[in-house]
This record gives sequence, structure tokens and C-alpha cells, in this order.
Amino acid sequence: MYPLKRRCPVIRIVLVVEWRPCQSPPVGNVKFHRLAASALLAFGLCGCLSLDPGLEDPRTGPFSPEEVEAFYGRAQDPRTFWLTIYENQQGPTFRGSHRLHAGQFTELPFKTPKKTSSVPVVSVETFRLSRIFALVDTSSANNWMSIQEASRSTVTPLSPPAFRTRAEHVNDPVDGYLGHIDNLKLKTLRIESVLAFVRGSWDGLEVVERGVEKPVPGMVLGMQFLKPFAFVQFDFESRAVRFSADQGYRPDKKILLASVPFRSGSGPLQVAGTINGKPQEIILDTAGSFDVVLPSKTEGILRHLSIGDLVLRDLTISPDATVQGTFSQPRVGLGILSQFLMTLDSKNKVVHFERSTPP
Repeated sequence: MYPLKRRCPVIRIVLVVEWRPCQSPPVGNVKFHRLAASALLAFGLCGCLSLDPGLEDPRTGPFSPEEVEAFYGRAQDPRTFWLTIYENQQGPTFRGSHRLHAGQFTELPFKTPKKTSSVPVVSVETFRLSRIFALVDTSSANNWMSIQEASRSTVTPLSPPAFRTRAEHVNDPVDGYLGHIDNLKLKTLRIESVLAFVRGSWDGLEVVERGVEKPVPGMVLGMQFLKPFAFVQFDFESRAVRFSADQGYRPDKKILLASVPFRSGSGPLQVAGTINGKPQEIILDTAGSFDVVLPSKTEGILRHLSIGDLVLRDLTISPDATVQGTFSQPRVGLGILSQFLMTLDSKNKVVHFERSTPP
């Protein structure tokens, strides 16, 4: 059993802010919530949630209010980490997070089984050299972490205020609480001041894992993590993800199929395209084990989909209860994306699709 640490008999108050914009924010942006003049009170809980890796934790389900309070027991002001918060209708923006070092580049191999999965799960490390299996999910706006990995990695909760949100890219009723990771190592590449929402449940990431079981991800790297890089490349043929801190990417014109601008701002990876000839924003989902998910249809064949100069025909429309209804845009998953060398070129704000070449 993993007991809550009790260090001092004091009353601690944590204000959990709920952000409610005047109008619904654009799809894909983080929805924060503001609880007017409300606070979570717990008596005698001023330490953090503690997990002993040598024992099996019997707790299940979402955090209780007392456990949320315990999680914030060692919270730090964002300014401690040189983070500045700017608020707007879409919620807060943090400046100074996800800092990279010039000249760094790395390639991480997929850790999922080669014969059965093309989902990009990679291995990353914290400054304590604890290894985490991380799912690289371009449909997720934010980074996510399980409470188990957050405890091992000594994630520091950020407060005041204590921001919370829910995953928008999947159907998940559980809140996540914002925390700070000093740095993550991707082999020789290091990124500092990483922000991640710790999912408030003892059951791990559950639906946020997107059904990946081998290995089970303890973290999700979303667009918040990917966009600061000059480029991130998904090489499904070679089963690797490549990260470049500042060196730009120049696609090979001999194998280039399309270069498509992606939508700026927060949210999932979205590009302009057409569905059966009608203009439509399309979400590119590197964690979706399907061809296409449509918001208005759960099965059948999609006759025509185009993304820039890339034209796709006769695609299988798949039902997926974990994502159905989360966005009003269609999603293109790994059944399609894994056929290409796909590069998120943030320096030029485009996505390149090239023909895959054998490793």
C-alpha cells in the first residue's frame, strides 16, 4: 500500500482554477475551468502523493479531493521555473517551457512490436535516469503522464493557480493536473521545463494510452512537446522518430508527394484537405489504429480524401468509441499515415509527405 505522507498538522488550501471562455474556443485548444471562489480543503495533508515502487498499490479510480490536495502538497509557483503565464480566451499560455539546446538531433526507435504495431512509442528518460515509455500522439494538444510515472520522475505540481483540464482528443472524464518536469532526455538530446498534465487516476493513463499494451505508455508527448522542434519526422518504414532542435528539414523532391501547411496555435495537428470534394480540416493522428474516423459516420468506405497534392481513395471508415465525437473534423490514422515518411516541419509550418524508402 502507498500511504499519503503526513508531515505536519496544518490546513492547506489549493485553489483549482476553472477557465470558462465567453465563447467556445476553437476545436483542439485546451479547455480550462474556473471554479468561482471554491477551494479544496484537506486537513493534515501537506506532502505529495507518494508511491513505493516495491509495493503494489491497491488504490483504483480517480483521485479523491484529499488526494488532489496531497498532490499539490509540494506545488511550486510557475515563476520558480522561469515560466510566464499569459491568459486568453483559449486558456493560459506558458512562455519559457520546452527549452531546447542548439545543434541537437536524435533518433528514437519504436518500442512497439514490429510485426503487430506501427504506433510510435519511444523511450525517454528523466534527469533521475528513470525510463518512461512515451506515446507520440499528434492528435493530443497536451502532454500527459500517469501518476505512477509522475511519482518516479518527481514531477512538480504548478500552483498557484492550480490548472486542470481533461483530454480533448479522447473521451476521458478524468481531470489532469498540470506539473513541471525539469528535463527529459531523448538519448543525447535534452529538453528542459517540460509541462505535462498528470491524469488524476490510480488506473494510469487508460484511454489516453490509445489501446497500446506492449509496452504500456506512462507518458504521452503531444503537440505541446513536438512544435518547439525545428522538425519531427515519423519514419514508419524504419520504425523511428527523429527530432531536430534547430536544423531545418529539406524534403527530397524525388520522393516528395505533398507539403501541406498545418494549423498554427494550440490543438492537434490539423491540415486543410477535402472529403469527397468538400473542403475540410483534417486531424493527423499518429496514435490512431485506423484508416479514417468521421464524426458523422461510423463505418463504410470513404471514396475520396485529399491532403494537398496527396490523393487517397477507397479508405475504410472505422468506428472508434474512444475518439468518436471528440472533434468535428475527420481523423486520418496510422492505416494511412504509416504508408509515408511524414515530417512535422515546424520551422516552415508545414507537414511533408514523402514516399517511404526501405531501411
